Amino acid sequence: WGLYPMFDRLLREQKSPGTKVGIPLLVPIDLLAMPEKIDDFEAAFEMLRLCEELCSKLTFVGAERCKFGPFLKVALLQNVFTELLPLPVGPVAEGPPICLVDPIWAPNGCSGVHPLMTRSAQLEMLLLLRRLCEHFVAAVTSIKASQGFDAVKIVVLGAIAACADRVARTRVRRAGSSTETAPRQSEFSDLINGYGPTEDWRPLAIDPATFLKQSETIEVTAPELNIARTAVVSYFSG
Repeated sequence: WGLYPMFDRLLREQKSPGTKVGIPLLVPIDLLAMPEKIDDFEAAFEMLRLCEELCSKLTFVGAERCKFGPFLKVALLQNVFTELLPLPVGPVAEGPPICLVDPIWAPNGCSGVHPLMTRSAQLEMLLLLRRLCEHFVAAVTSIKASQGFDAVKIVVLGAIAACADRVARTRVRRAGSSTETAPRQSEFSDLINGYGPTEDWRPLAIDPATFLKQSETIEVTAPELNIARTAVVSYFSG
């Protein structure tokens, strides 16, 4: 007040801020906003982001406003990784006589440069898959276990592992070009692809033996789980 001697003479009036606005009874969660078809990597990336947003809303909306949040998250993630999102094609399926093409995860083949994936997109996709996996594990641990539900747990986690493995092995492009390889690939990608510090370094892979044994005779309640299991086995068997 020493700097402003007339400050104490300013007019002061009490103004009412208005009536209190309560929080909405239910946060809008539009599960129908998910796309019906995925054609390329960008569409897959946006779809997984939307899926994470929906899972986060179902997590923090509260049990008093959404009683079946864990069930909805499991159903959403099961639909995404067994029906909506095509799983990556392994090197065996890419070769003759099958010669399958993977337009999402490896348009130029397993050893080619991905025209839409940069190092930043590669990292963001891996983090996104990890967060979705955390959502799925948190949801399934909140639901009572059963024989028919075990197949959902195993196959969905296997599908997420296949997608993460394909992304981690991808040779990313240089920013600003769709054909040139990035000047420096991820060190982790180089190691698992066989480019190690020594000449006798060999590529690293996930052993699917436990997955094959657990899912061979398990009870399945949806045919999509069998198709997704076959895709996971085909990818890791190469």
